[in-house]
Formats: sequence, C-alpha cells, structure tokens
Amino acid sequence: ITILHRNIPNSLSRFTSVVAADGINISDMLNRSKGEYACTIIDLGEKIGEEVAGKIRAMEDVLRVRVI
Repeated sequence: ITILHRNIPNSLSRFTSVVAADGINISDMLNRSKGEYACTIIDLGEKIGEEVAGKIRAMEDVLRVRVI
C-alpha cells in the first residue's frame, strides 16, 4: 500500500495501528519526506481489504492511498 500524506507527527503510527488492528503483518516499510509532504510504502504480508484502505484514506492529512 502506498500513502501520500502531509508530513506531520504520528502519521506512521496511525497507519500501522489501522493495519495491526486488522491482524495484518507488516513485512517492510519505507517512508520518505520532502518539506511538508511524505510518501509511505507499507509492504504487507497479505492483501488488505477495502475497509482498511478506506480507514487510511479517511484520515486527516492523507492525500492519496493506492493498494498495489
């Protein structure tokens, strides 16, 4: 899953909390920021449902979510 978001404190913990609450393991994660924006790539151990992606999309300061 890729997440384009504003670079604010606690973003990563909010994303990982949603994933963990659904019982999904995070295999790897990459976060890069430039100024006020950041991109986070979370490699998951399994496919996520639209419900999890929707919860992340609904977060304030999230601009775009893409499930690959």
